[in-house]
Amino acid sequence: MGPLTLITATPTASTVVNNIWSHATQVIIAILGSSVAAGLVSTALGNLRSNATARREHYAEAVRTLVAWNEYPFRIRRRVDDNAETLNKLAALGHDLQERLGFNRAWIAGESAVLRTIYDSCIAELNKTVGPACRNAWQSKPVNSAAEMNLSDFSISVSADIISKMERAVAYRFGWRRAFPLRLVVKRWFVPNP
Repeated sequence: MGPLTLITATPTASTVVNNIWSHATQVIIAILGSSVAAGLVSTALGNLRSNATARREHYAEAVRTLVAWNEYPFRIRRRVDDNAETLNKLAALGHDLQERLGFNRAWIAGESAVLRTIYDSCIAELNKTVGPACRNAWQSKPVNSAAEMNLSDFSISVSADIISKMERAVAYRFGWRRAFPLRLVVKRWFVPNP
């Protein structure tokens, strides 16, 4: 037997063109795929950020309404007259606050059952002092001077701790705290035992 000879096939022009086209197609698909993937990731992150912002605004409004409800007796007590217009404005404000509390309850119930329980408990605790304070304020005479705006004789228990309970609980719907299981952690820390 003789020495081995290598036979090499020279690629044809069509094979070379096919190989080039195949590599170019792979590069184009990789570029487009990464652009599409980056776009999808960017859109998803933008949507998450947008949803978190909307949730933040709703929760801020819910806490703002708790504060306004807590302050409502002071508005009644500081009225300057008992004219029908003044009384109608104060009554309308009370109705508006109750509507906002109801709306916030419904929105929070759809967003988080645990936070709805906490919000409901905050409202119930506030109502223990707000209701009697409103009755007392409506029965008081209107304020006639600047000195009477100082309500040293009007007592309502401080409810800042009730409102801060809701603020602390809401923090568990955002950022790294979302990793905590709301039902176990937040409910245990913030909802009073019956």
